[in-house]
Amino acid sequence: MNENEVKNRDRPKKPAPEEFSHNSIRREVLKDTIQHPAVILPVALSVVLAMYVCAFGGLGVALTAFASLSSGLAAFIVRAFIMAEPLAKAHAKELMERLRACQDVEAGETIQGLVSECQSLAFPDGYREANELLGSYQKLIAVLKKAESEEADKFRRLADEAFADGIKYLQQAISIHKALQVIDVDKATKDRDKCVKDIANYEKVSDLQRAEVAKRSLENHQKTINAHAAQMVARDRLIGKLDGVEAAMNVATIDLSSRQSVTSDGGISDVCSSDVTQLELAIKAARELEEDLRNGAGGVSAEDGEEYLKASQGAR
Repeated sequence: MNENEVKNRDRPKKPAPEEFSHNSIRREVLKDTIQHPAVILPVALSVVLAMYVCAFGGLGVALTAFASLSSGLAAFIVRAFIMAEPLAKAHAKELMERLRACQDVEAGETIQGLVSECQSLAFPDGYREANELLGSYQKLIAVLKKAESEEADKFRRLADEAFADGIKYLQQAISIHKALQVIDVDKATKDRDKCVKDIANYEKVSDLQRAEVAKRSLENHQKTINAHAAQMVARDRLIGKLDGVEAAMNVATIDLSSRQSVTSDGGISDVCSSDVTQLELAIKAARELEEDLRNGAGGVSAEDGEEYLKASQGAR
């Protein structure tokens, strides 16, 4: 058995989205009810006793069979109807716990892949951010796992959103870093400086045609240099916003831990709306940055991006 097979064997089974539907949960509750020992054992015993009565007779055995059957039916009615809602909630909670367990495993695997990629690309900022993002997320989740409230559930969903956004921003930063490595900006700078000298020399001898060609080359080299610088700024801004998301999760972890009060069931009694709002603001700020970068804010214009792409493709 290879390493991947071992991982897949140990990985919790991820529930499908349709398993969370009302009808699916009702079917599972009914299935568990039918298979429950309090239902199936008395019914099975009554069947065996009924067969005995048919073969050998006996009023006492018949009454025992009837009582056993009644017990099984009563257990079925209690679980299928009276306790249907609590059992459905318990099943939905178990599905959510399985889903989150799978998400935790996938989060670790995703981060590990990004860490390896950052190492191979010699991108220390990305390597650091990947580890810090996972650490901040895991610490916050560890605190929230002790909570049992609607606010805590909403907080958990926000934490998942923040982590997913952090992964996306880190992947964008890695993509930019890859593109930056493709372009030899030092060569572009030298070529630009050479064009400046060539233009001056051509204009001295009135060779206007060659001077014009050198000017066009100068313009292209400058666009490449400008786009390279703009992309570096974009990459660094993404890293900065990643720091912001991580800081928000760390602050939330510290705040919740310091205010943690143990209730009768060991849960956190005061995960409040202000805690949720702080994390919502951090997510919103990071998403606004992504929109700014997509629209060309911060010196990353659409024209520069196109020229940068052309230059990077030509350099391969």
